[in-house]
Amino acid sequence: MLAQRHSWEQKLLAFILPLVLLGSLIPLATVSAAVGPPSPATGGSSISADTNSAPAGGTGAYTTLVGPGLAEGAAADLATGGSIVLNRPTGFEFLATSASAATGGSGCASMTLGAVVTTSTTVTIPITASSTSPCTITVSGLQVRPTVGNPLASGNILNTGSRGPTGVSNNYGTLTEVAGAAVLTFTSGPVTSTTGGATLAPSPAFHDEDAWGNDRAGDSVQLSIKSG
Repeated sequence: MLAQRHSWEQKLLAFILPLVLLGSLIPLATVSAAVGPPSPATGGSSISADTNSAPAGGTGAYTTLVGPGLAEGAAADLATGGSIVLNRPTGFEFLATSASAATGGSGCASMTLGAVVTTSTTVTIPITASSTSPCTITVSGLQVRPTVGNPLASGNILNTGSRGPTGVSNNYGTLTEVAGAAVLTFTSGPVTSTTGGATLAPSPAFHDEDAWGNDRAGDSVQLSIKSG
């Protein structure tokens, strides 16, 4: 009886052991690193409404961003033949031809990029040769401005290309338009009371907004008495 049990256990072990070893090899054979989440562009979190490009509107000045960037987890994660296509959020526009892109990273090898094409709405970065050792791609010089002064715009740069992380969960940079320079408008006055020590009548009141009608909440305004 003991010999039969021992034989049965040997047969069971001979059946299970190969399965365990096979299972331990599967993750190694099928799991590889992937392109990580993008490094969002910086410098676009406080773009003045005064720089909008509306006709007869703002200054039209552009703000230069730093980045965005991508890093491969393994060689050839960004494969040959596809492109990264960055899209501006609604309410903003890129400066055509402003962006460039370069590969880098410790040990980066063999990856090459095609000519970067920047329009007012997109930045297209072609992958012309994949890496043989993990690389990074960094965008430089991308310039942006708001298209109108009101309403204030805000949104994320997204990738709609065939290479790199896509979708709304992958933010390549947040652009936020903020109110422009203060324009104070007095809504009551002039003061007609000139009696010392008496309450001013009417009480001075003013509205603090920019040239486009955006409120400037949080401003500190100093009122002073004219000399004499």
